Amino acid sequence: MIKTAHYILISILLFLAIPQTAYGGFDRVAAIGTDIGNGSDPRGPWFPHNLGSKIQLRNFHELEAGVEVMIPKFTYKDWRGREFKSKNVAHTLPYLSFAERINEDMVWGVDISTDKGNGASFKKIAYDMDSRTLVSGTYIKPYLSFGLTDRLSVGAGPVIVMGMETWTGPFDFRRTPLPIRVDLQAMGFGVGWQVGAMYRLTDRLAFGVNYVSPVTVDLNGDCRINLGPIHLKDKVESKFQFADRLDLSAGYQPARDWLVVGQASWFGYSKNSLHQETVLFDKLPITKSVQLNWQDNYALYLGASRVINHWTIGGGVGYMGKAIDKTADFMTPDVAGFSMAGRIKYSYNDFDLTIALSRGWGKNNSYGKEITADVWTVSITGKVKF
Repeated sequence: MIKTAHYILISILLFLAIPQTAYGGFDRVAAIGTDIGNGSDPRGPWFPHNLGSKIQLRNFHELEAGVEVMIPKFTYKDWRGREFKSKNVAHTLPYLSFAERINEDMVWGVDISTDKGNGASFKKIAYDMDSRTLVSGTYIKPYLSFGLTDRLSVGAGPVIVMGMETWTGPFDFRRTPLPIRVDLQAMGFGVGWQVGAMYRLTDRLAFGVNYVSPVTVDLNGDCRINLGPIHLKDKVESKFQFADRLDLSAGYQPARDWLVVGQASWFGYSKNSLHQETVLFDKLPITKSVQLNWQDNYALYLGASRVINHWTIGGGVGYMGKAIDKTADFMTPDVAGFSMAGRIKYSYNDFDLTIALSRGWGKNNSYGKEITADVWTVSITGKVKF
């Protein structure tokens, strides 16, 4: 087990060395993930992010690594009716998961993924300035899952979040852009916790509940302010709180090789203890406050999958409400939207290869502004069982 932990630690360090990017809409409204939205897996944990479901591991060890390539397209129309289209970009979001069975009733592991992100890039959005924003949370989630009875299993563990923030574009006053360019880069870490449970009512029907706490990240970085020929540099400090999340899941197997799953998720943005993000400068005698005023939102997922010999085919649909309403703009875009996803997996001996494709789209009409999103995501994942 110690040797295995060394391998996992090296994998985590390599994962964190890969530049993370984000996308519009928090909590993967665009991609909806490649698990519940694709019907999960009849031959693995029914609810992959539920800690109680981790006990369904069928092998002694599983190591899964992959990457999502996300191609977002946003359109922003301001209160004057001027329309702007986002730049053509592609973002990479790596994923890593490891699980090991300790005994018949206990499994430990760690999941790493960029669970939360918001941002977009526009060309000449104001005063002939380009904009690029990013607020992302990469979650490192070690856990221990164990069976209390033949029907009930639970799990718990800490949560470590690496937060990153990029804020490049016009300086604003109460959400009104000014002809001052700001380039800010900051990152930091925060700690939270998670807990989950799964109850199998019958061999074919199961229910799950999982909760991830809010995490406040202390951000530190550099800022450059350009005002004509004047260029100012300074160190900055800030805090950002990623919201908590509650998942309620249900899974049913109408036949041995079939699985139908559904999930309702809630995100607690309104009770954020940081109703505004305050940026503190080291030398400059100014303090910058960004009003957030975000609201709780929810998501609904439904998917199905089937195993046919070496192949697993799955797909599903989803909906997510918006978390940002009044303050949504080209710097912090968010939409309420739908998504469709499909996945195909080939299994041979102790190796799985999965390819998934999803599309998410939505709109946000807010206080004279209009934001639309159309996001395609393709992912490829490999899993080794040993």
